[in-house]
Amino acid sequence: MKNAHLSTHSSAFFKKTKRAWGITGAIILCSTPAYAGLALNQNATFTDIATSLDGPGLAISNLVVTKGSVGQYGTFTGGTESAGVGPVIGIQNGVFINTGSTATLLGPNNVSMFTAGAGLTYGDSDLTGLSANAIYDPAIIEFDIVPIGDKVNFVLSFGSEEYPEYVCSQFNDAFGLFVSGPGFSTTQNAAFIPNTTDAITVNNLNVGVAGAYQDGTACKLGNSAYFNDNGNGTGNANSQLDGFSKPITASLAGLTAGQTYHVKLALADAADAGLDSGAFFKWLTSTDSRPIDMELTSTASTLTPGKNGTVDVTYTAINKSGALDAELVQTQLEWPAGVTVVSHNGGANYNSTNAVWDVGTVPANGSKSITFTLQVGSNASYKTSGEILFALHEDFDSTPFNSDSFPNEDDTAALTLTPVDNAPPTITSNGGATLNVNIAEGNTAVTNIDANDAENGVETNLTYALSGADANLFNIAADGTVIFKAAPDFETPLDAGSNNAYNVTVTVTDKGGSSDTQAITVTVTDLDEIPPVIAISAIATDDIINAAEAKADVAISGTSDAENGQTVTVTLNGKTYTTTVSGGAWSVTVPAVDVATLPESALPITANVSDLAGNTATPASRSITVDKTLPAISGTDVPQTSDRTPD
Repeated sequence: MKNAHLSTHSSAFFKKTKRAWGITGAIILCSTPAYAGLALNQNATFTDIATSLDGPGLAISNLVVTKGSVGQYGTFTGGTESAGVGPVIGIQNGVFINTGSTATLLGPNNVSMFTAGAGLTYGDSDLTGLSANAIYDPAIIEFDIVPIGDKVNFVLSFGSEEYPEYVCSQFNDAFGLFVSGPGFSTTQNAAFIPNTTDAITVNNLNVGVAGAYQDGTACKLGNSAYFNDNGNGTGNANSQLDGFSKPITASLAGLTAGQTYHVKLALADAADAGLDSGAFFKWLTSTDSRPIDMELTSTASTLTPGKNGTVDVTYTAINKSGALDAELVQTQLEWPAGVTVVSHNGGANYNSTNAVWDVGTVPANGSKSITFTLQVGSNASYKTSGEILFALHEDFDSTPFNSDSFPNEDDTAALTLTPVDNAPPTITSNGGATLNVNIAEGNTAVTNIDANDAENGVETNLTYALSGADANLFNIAADGTVIFKAAPDFETPLDAGSNNAYNVTVTVTDKGGSSDTQAITVTVTDLDEIPPVIAISAIATDDIINAAEAKADVAISGTSDAENGQTVTVTLNGKTYTTTVSGGAWSVTVPAVDVATLPESALPITANVSDLAGNTATPASRSITVDKTLPAISGTDVPQTSDRTPD
């Protein structure tokens, strides 16, 4: 029996036991509560339990429940979801054990000293080594593991109804995670308060103040950073437990990869069966103690999205280690109530059910990112967060699952989104509400629409659309570029009015659904499509270059209706000569040195020109004859005589 000054504890046991039996009986019939938040499945099979515990880097087998009745063990979900006022367990899903029933764990906290235990006793030597009198209503789960690293890690939250009255008393309910196997001469307890050698007990893990019924039992009051005070029957919604730890990651080193180890999870009430305790576990994992340094960052397209609008949020896992790749990296993301994931680019690597991003391998000095489009509501603010849960190698400056206790570790990233009243976007280009554009036929480019969104900045999270009588003839790109689908022809107008005036309206819409418009009239102008005419005049008056003319410059000239200044290109005997049109005429000089080399034959001359519109004339051609041979004189010689007498 307890001392007289502890009669409250004893009477609470009998009084609350009667109350608890009715609650327990109801919960046995339904393994999940009707309200949102923590949900327990006391009918989970051993396979279900093993699956919930089986984390990266190890394999679990041979799981058995060696102590515990129905309701003292099972699986849970919703540990990070709040049903109302008060702290949450902080572990989304996993395995639970307790020294009473499911009613011990489920909220609301409406009884100050709750008991549902049956008073069964069993002394586990490992557990009594932590708290000598921890023999009442034990819950013990045992199994084997084969790790791939040299450390084993697990995440837990321990809570109790012993809080706050019996801190620093003999009622030191305790929990242990015991490991035995190769390399260990004795069974090792892995469940310690972080950065200490303090076991997980009521007297070591508490709010930091001795209880009203302290009895001089040794205790530690310096670990309050890991503790959540859940009131004392004050109605907090998420658990009956009067207090429970924030998620704690515990580890045990010295294992040999590939070897089999035996693990035991054990919990028991101390000194009597009154005032139950419970524990929640996420998973067991195995890691390699060779260190890496992982960092998680987050960015948003805007921290002030429009109310009921959307925002893009990107998480990046960075391996700052220079030598080792980070393997099997997993990141837990948390979306607050009122925030919905619209889409993401993570593919199968993101599990929307539990919001875990399976990052995989991150190379040394490398990174991987995932981007979400989130829809927010109209609350004053929303906090999104993420934490790296696991990497095969130890992160020397961060510990998983402790973001509540140490939110500034670099494996944790959080953003606060503050929705604002959604102002419509504004089209800032081309003068605002209307735009008139002239383009020459044969071109497709029309214009580019620029817009600004008050909440998201210039052209961020905006979509563009076309409407109007001629919208089907245009395309608009994601950046606001407007083009004809096919180049227009002035002579064959396709607009609704058949007058080469195409009407289309651009609508730009932000993620909040607000929009702005611009009415555009595209006028297609006629393009000069008639090529110029060019002709070559007679050369040397008769198109013959004789011997005398072959020794001098020769002028080649002609006419063209191309614009003044347009270049005329003349080709003769493989050589090209250029000049320009002036007043409908043109002329080019072939120098004597070139004329002298012309062969004696018929030679073609060509001339061509283009107009300002780019139309090219049909080349003009003319043939000349080169004849450099002088004519010969022939006749009969007359003999000379001396007769000078006239006939």
